[in-house]
Amino acid sequence: NIFNLHWGIAPTYRGAGLIPCIAKGDFQNLGITFHKINEKSDGGDIYSTKNIKLDKSDNFYSIYLKMTLAGIDLIKKFIKDDNPNFIEQKLSNGTLYKHSEFKDNYLIYKKAFKKIKEISN
Repeated sequence: NIFNLHWGIAPTYRGAGLIPCIAKGDFQNLGITFHKINEKSDGGDIYSTKNIKLDKSDNFYSIYLKMTLAGIDLIKKFIKDDNPNFIEQKLSNGTLYKHSEFKDNYLIYKKAFKKIKEISN
């Protein structure tokens, strides 16, 4: 078994889904997924997810730090779990976002930055 800590709530936001999640203002799906690796990008069975909450002082850097801390919590939980339960993802309930889609699309980053700023107002 190989596992992955994905910055995003799968299956809703797989791949490079963090920026689209923020750009859409979909903060209820902002968080971390700990899952098994399979042949599909961020498509393996899910052990657990953990949402993060944003506050007025957040920026891209602090969001990544919060996600890292949430991910550490999930890994600790998994290590202590004597009988981990994994749930199969329904990939049709989300989208796979590829980094190549954002390569020349600075507008999505601008939109995400604007959404973060709206929280601080």
